[in-house]
Amino acid sequence: MGGGLSGEWAGIVRLAIFSVLQSTLTEELMAKKSGKGPRVTIKMSSSESPYRFTTSKNKRNNPQRLQLKRYDPVVRRHVLFKEEK
Repeated sequence: MGGGLSGEWAGIVRLAIFSVLQSTLTEELMAKKSGKGPRVTIKMSSSESPYRFTTSKNKRNNPQRLQLKRYDPVVRRHVLFKEEK
């Protein structure tokens, strides 16, 4: 015989290797996401209603407060949204 694993044992070994690789990749991806980068989550509030939404911005490229014209579902038209503190 070839000396390799057969049948059930081969499947168990493949599953063990796959789970180790998957957990390693997941840890690497989580480390990248949780790193201290220039991107932060901000709240944007409508200038004409209490409606708010969250988005992210790059503080290195946009250090000033963000202002966008977007659709406000409360007043049902496009209005100015300003970044909250």
